[in-house]
Amino acid sequence: FPSHDTGRNNNFLNKVVQVSTDPQFSFFTNTPDICVGGTGEVFANVTPIQFESECAPPVSGTTFLPDGSGVNYSTCIVVDCFDSGQVLTNANQITGICLNMEHSFLGDLSIRIVSPSGQQITLKAYPGGGGTYLGSPIDDTTSGPGTGADYCFSMAGNVLLVNGPTVNAGTPPNNSIAPGIYLPVDSFAGLIGSPLNENWCISITDHLGADDGYIFSWGIEFDPSLVPGELSFTPFIVTGK
Repeated sequence: FPSHDTGRNNNFLNKVVQVSTDPQFSFFTNTPDICVGGTGEVFANVTPIQFESECAPPVSGTTFLPDGSGVNYSTCIVVDCFDSGQVLTNANQITGICLNMEHSFLGDLSIRIVSPSGQQITLKAYPGGGGTYLGSPIDDTTSGPGTGADYCFSMAGNVLLVNGPTVNAGTPPNNSIAPGIYLPVDSFAGLIGSPLNENWCISITDHLGADDGYIFSWGIEFDPSLVPGELSFTPFIVTGK
């Protein structure tokens, strides 16, 4: 054998394998009253179900944010469905970044989104928010998680998180930022040029002692027009028997 293959083709072909979803079946018969030993015909209607790719599956499961002073915590999502080399070109191509979380002292925290290239913008700055809660926490660092609320950041938001309306929640009861859509401190434009694929991370720093919190899930949503068309499809029925 030769020591090397000078005729080798190193080109890579990207292929998408489409796997059908399970169709919905409904059945009917023209002879509903069939006696024992009798026969009848049963017909089926088959409805194909559209498959839609989830480019950035949300992170689920609890991320503990322990009490700390200047301690940073991070949780990441792997994005892998966009074209190789595709980058963010417009701030509005990120439609939302949503966290389900609780914390017993909003003023402790700074919250950032970090792109695969290391570019980052601030969603919630430190200081700010004082002793207001997020979600329904248990204001005791030894009692475990409370209940999360959904906080989304979008360029369509009207107010910063720290200026949001409040509800009464938590143990003991206190003012807590109401779930909703909020404006990030920094524009998503600071992420332009970031690759769409690979790790997107939420980075939270706890700047003060005496309080903790939890992230129960979080996700990032991109403009659906960015998703390659072949990743969503409706199967078609060729034949039935």
